Amino acid sequence: MKVAAPRLTNGLIALLAAIGALGSMAIHMLVPALPAVARDMRADPGAVQLAVTLYLVGLGLGQLVAGPLVDGLGRRVVLLIGLTVFIAGALAVAMAPVIEVVLVARVVQAVGGAASIVAVRTIVTDLSHRNDAAARLAMLTTVLLVSPAVSPLVGGAIASAAGWRAILFTIAAFGLVGLAVVWLSIGETLPANRIRHIEAPWRSWGRLVRNARFLRYAAGIACGSSAMYIFLSGSAFLLSDGYGFSPAQAGVCYFLVAVSGVSGTFAVKHLERRGGAFRFGLLATLTGGAIMLALALSGFGGVAALMGPMLLVGMGAGIAAPAGIAGAMHAEDGLSGTAASLAGALQMLASGLTTSLLAQSHATTLLFIAGGILACGALGLLLAPGGRAVMAERVG
Repeated sequence: MKVAAPRLTNGLIALLAAIGALGSMAIHMLVPALPAVARDMRADPGAVQLAVTLYLVGLGLGQLVAGPLVDGLGRRVVLLIGLTVFIAGALAVAMAPVIEVVLVARVVQAVGGAASIVAVRTIVTDLSHRNDAAARLAMLTTVLLVSPAVSPLVGGAIASAAGWRAILFTIAAFGLVGLAVVWLSIGETLPANRIRHIEAPWRSWGRLVRNARFLRYAAGIACGSSAMYIFLSGSAFLLSDGYGFSPAQAGVCYFLVAVSGVSGTFAVKHLERRGGAFRFGLLATLTGGAIMLALALSGFGGVAALMGPMLLVGMGAGIAAPAGIAGAMHAEDGLSGTAASLAGALQMLASGLTTSLLAQSHATTLLFIAGGILACGALGLLLAPGGRAVMAERVG
């Protein structure tokens, strides 16, 4: 079906964000219900936390594949394929009889979500002037963050009323709506004369990993993301077992953090004019982790000690994410899609490794969460462009 390329408007950004948000929605809607999954499957909490870890791995690997495809085949076809795979994975999770099937199906679902995320970001970049890309992506991120703000509330309510499997059927239904919208109304945004043969992906990756500026952005993005997923993965059981919160009550906590992230996106345009948005966001992450750690060490271990600093960390994520992605996508000419995918892959793989270590250690205490967030913020700030990075401007 031939559909004309769209014109970038605020309405189109909101629509693309809603479609791209499906990938993160699949994480945030399920997080408040992880204890319910553990009870239903008679599984160890560490095994259930792998539903987050492996999803992040799938998002990372999926973006590695999607990046060269959006640059070689175009944005629209990759978006359509990604949504189809995402829907199939969600339905497989919903009908899974054992935890092992859940984990495999989550990877499939994540790969589809990854393709959608890469395609959506690249479409916005295609339709934006280079100088406006960070602000446009910040606008996209603002809408994207509405999903994790609302998703835990919706997921917690659905789990409390109808069980955790109903969450996955709901996600699949949203995916079907997104697929229909793309098919009917979003045309190809990559000009035909720029669509090229798909080259061996390692050649494009090689160009990027020799670009020190790209590596600095990618490292900072990965550290900021890891800090957020330390909170998401560890806090589910801390809120449930440590503070006695129901899935719906835990959803309110995640909602507040996501709202703080949305507030951060509004500062990106102002901070980016001064060239400091990315580092400022990482500094906020570090500061939030330091405050949380100080409270934990002082013996103040109530829910306020977790949630108060996390509002600052969430705001930092809302600032750093769009600024970092925009910087990475413009680090190497002609590879915006591949750059977005590789940066996203490194982000998700680093986050997956971090949450895996968390799951294996069974360390879901306030002290451990705070220390992890602080370490991620400090490392990200050290490696980000403009910091005391150890890399030369061009490696190799």
